[in-house]
Amino acid sequence: MTGEPAAGEPARQALLPARRAAEVLRHHADDVDRRGRFPHESVTALRDERLLAALIPHELGGGGLTVAEIADVCTVLGRACASTAMIYAMHQIQVACLVAHGEEPAHRFLRRAADGQLLVASGTSEHGHGGDIRSSTAAVEPDGDFVRLRKDVGTMSYGEQADALLVTARRAPDAAATDQVLVLLPRREPAAGEWTQVEVTRPWNALGLRGTASVGATVDARAAAGGVLRTGFAEILAQTMFPVSHVLWSAVWLGIAADALETAGRHLRRAGRGPRAALPRGYAEQVAAFYELDGFCRRQAAAVSIRPGTAAGSAAELRGAVELNSLKVRVSRGVVDIVVGAMSAVGLDAYLLDTDVALGRQLRDALSAPLMIRNDRLMDNVGSSLAVLKTLF
Repeated sequence: MTGEPAAGEPARQALLPARRAAEVLRHHADDVDRRGRFPHESVTALRDERLLAALIPHELGGGGLTVAEIADVCTVLGRACASTAMIYAMHQIQVACLVAHGEEPAHRFLRRAADGQLLVASGTSEHGHGGDIRSSTAAVEPDGDFVRLRKDVGTMSYGEQADALLVTARRAPDAAATDQVLVLLPRREPAAGEWTQVEVTRPWNALGLRGTASVGATVDARAAAGGVLRTGFAEILAQTMFPVSHVLWSAVWLGIAADALETAGRHLRRAGRGPRAALPRGYAEQVAAFYELDGFCRRQAAAVSIRPGTAAGSAAELRGAVELNSLKVRVSRGVVDIVVGAMSAVGLDAYLLDTDVALGRQLRDALSAPLMIRNDRLMDNVGSSLAVLKTLF
């Protein structure tokens, strides 16, 4: 959400590290996409700029940025490499959950994460649940001062490369499928008696976002009992994971759109129209669509905080849920339209793979947006929320 495609905007201090890292991301983006590999060099750049700890509060050793500021970072990174930007966004979603709902054991981990720039991945989906993360078959099993957990995760982005996992499971073996908790499973330098094994069961060879390494995997772990967050997952999902996800995902997608528009604008200017010439109407319409979505995303991001203790189920919160669902749906559809519009403005050179204005990677990455929590499912949730509200205005 940089406000791009306009150039020359004064660099905000919080975005300087992101812009330096983005140069590394852009350099490796095509190779990451072509080979479908995890972007090691790009994640190292994020670590070097201390961006992985940007959302962790100052008192825990982090950068203390807001969700809105992290969204700006996501857009800057999304313009350079959508795979790395999505990894960054998903990592920050997990950090937000630990900040807002974790107690001292989680906060001790966050101090370590800030110091070591640790990468955190999510294991909320489960094989056989059709993408519904609100219920689990896997359960937490007590083991003295530890807990045991084995889960068949349907899709887990960068789980093999992460330093820790946040995994959902039933609270206990006799708990209902919807009585879920989040469990923190460190993978690097574990305390005595802790271990986490990740075995890939389905490789990742996708059309877009090829660097996210979103494999299917079995997680088998023994972790400290203090790693089980006390707050139920349903509350964490509603208060933190859901709003932060929609804002940060949308910010990444807006980065893809901004990159496509910038590429198209550069092509049109050098095609003989000159820097002051009016650009085609179709291109101008896509720029206007971008600014509209960017503004909507900024308003939603400004309203999202990661502080705990907010009341769930109020009318204001339900209206907020409707807006956040709408944000995800509108941006996920809009980014595809914008990239296609940018390709049309450029013409054949954008369709070819070996030109400096090729937009095939951006289009393939954008096509993932409507599928990340399917839009039809989200709009069903909107309908349920509207049924609860007594008045819309």
